[in-house]
Amino acid sequence: MSLSALARITSTISHMQNAFLVFFCEMLIDIIKHSFLAKFNGIKPIEYSEFLEDLCKQVHASLIS
Repeated sequence: MSLSALARITSTISHMQNAFLVFFCEMLIDIIKHSFLAKFNGIKPIEYSEFLEDLCKQVHASLIS
């Protein structure tokens, strides 16, 4: 394996690590944000399940028609 190929592989791995870190941080921020919104607006966790169920039904209905 040449040195330039090794450098490209190392660069690709570095980019993938950075992308994963950004993705993980965004997920963590969203979890914290939605927890605060739910707490201060008095939203119960069951309402998220009901919303997801309604959303799935709407998507399914739009795919059928």
